[in-house]
Amino acid sequence: MTSSVQPDAAITLSAPGVSPGAISLLWTATNDHFFSNYTIAYSTTNASGPFVPTGIVTRQTTTEFAVGSLSPGATLWWQVTEYAFRHGRATSNVLEVVQPTLAYLTEPVVTSTSITFNWTNNASYGGLLSFQSYTLDERTNGGASSLVATITNETTRTTAVTGLATGTSYSFSLNTTDCIGCGSGSPASSTTSSNTVTAGTLLALSVTISASRPVVDVNQSDLFTCTPSGGQSPFAFEWSVGGSRFVAGSSSFATAFATSPQGNMTCRVTDHPGSQAEIAMTVTVNPQPVISLIVNQANVTTGEPVSFICSVSGGTPTITVGWSFGDGAT
Repeated sequence: MTSSVQPDAAITLSAPGVSPGAISLLWTATNDHFFSNYTIAYSTTNASGPFVPTGIVTRQTTTEFAVGSLSPGATLWWQVTEYAFRHGRATSNVLEVVQPTLAYLTEPVVTSTSITFNWTNNASYGGLLSFQSYTLDERTNGGASSLVATITNETTRTTAVTGLATGTSYSFSLNTTDCIGCGSGSPASSTTSSNTVTAGTLLALSVTISASRPVVDVNQSDLFTCTPSGGQSPFAFEWSVGGSRFVAGSSSFATAFATSPQGNMTCRVTDHPGSQAEIAMTVTVNPQPVISLIVNQANVTTGEPVSFICSVSGGTPTITVGWSFGDGAT
């Protein structure tokens, strides 16, 4: 049974670092002598949940945690719960965070042989989240992508590409790579891409669409990215969710589907001269996971074995089940 006694003073949760695809969380430590773990969870619905656990910290003095693979522009609610052996649990404030939008690439200066690019970076770095690099990719006449510039200074938001040839079609996109947990024992990278800018001799406008998750749970946020090729920038983007009316947006669009078994997204792109291209895709939407716990007997004596069965229905495979019996082990 969970006690109503609070293990320690209230836990204060904040986010010192937020980028389009990641977040770094920070909370105040507990001094509870019966500390078991901190559990980090988020909700895609509202401040009341339901909350989905995304990490467990078993060291009492460790009060930072970073999460990647988030959807740019999505709104998430975060909470940390401290579990104790004898005193139950204490929860932090619920922290609402809107993930920043993707970088936007523009070409303010264009000549017959060169282009100067500017871009934005909407991240706020801090905690376990730090900047790593910008890379500018180029495609020539719709061919394979090649790297044309690498910038390792976060405040540098401009670069020039020279040596362009007349009668050739070019497209450019910017990748922003951030480091999650740099300086810790297990650093990881989070890379997000900007819109695509085209220049030179125009090819016919076409568009592709991709999803960060081809399979999601009900009410789980998914990020769709629409990538035009050919045509002439700037491009205008419109999105339709499940056959609804089109709404204006950026090249990426985050949404969640309230019902299963599938969700439909359509992207429509209009280039500067007015040409349009449209594409749709379908993702699989699974019901939210439901957990049931069965114990073979409710009253036992010391040393008597007890059998527990945890059953999970719904959700997206692979399903991972974790156990905690109040002894500090999980």
